[in-house]
Amino acid sequence: MNMYRRKQLHYFVVLALLFFLLTCAMISQFNDNESSAGRQKTVSMVPAGVVTRRVVRVIDGDSIVLDGGMQLRYIGIDTPEMDPVEYCAPEAEEYNWRLVGRKTLRIVRGREEKDKYGRLLGYAYVTDESGNEIFVNAALLRAGLARTLTIPPNTLHAAEFARIEKIAKKNHRGIWGNDVCKR
Repeated sequence: MNMYRRKQLHYFVVLALLFFLLTCAMISQFNDNESSAGRQKTVSMVPAGVVTRRVVRVIDGDSIVLDGGMQLRYIGIDTPEMDPVEYCAPEAEEYNWRLVGRKTLRIVRGREEKDKYGRLLGYAYVTDESGNEIFVNAALLRAGLARTLTIPPNTLHAAEFARIEKIAKKNHRGIWGNDVCKR
């Protein structure tokens, strides 16, 4: 190897080593700046549009209050209103409480993230005692305690919800019969 090539290789190795050391120093500095109370922050593996929150209060069958005070309105369903009290409203509220009360939810936000009242719009999932994930919006429909309510652009589960509602009607569940609700 001639002297010129050897010098080029030497410079390349030195530059690569400097680049590596500078990169390590920058990463170390970044991690130091990101630490909080002695702990490093971790990057969330939750996809964009998905949040995890604890339920602090149930408003009615299709609306809840999350930690931090944000209200969530379930997408794709409509339950009877509490004010004035409509048929099956107390049962829908109670069922919603049994599903999600004081529990942590995984919430998949809709394409339109908030309604005209400023409530977060989402599909809610809760894990039961057996470790199974329950799709809350669908569970309320399945129990006959909600109707489908499709408002574009939040239509991801519209066909599934229509099928579930049809079965609840056929089986005279909740609002579609008189097996659960008091008149």
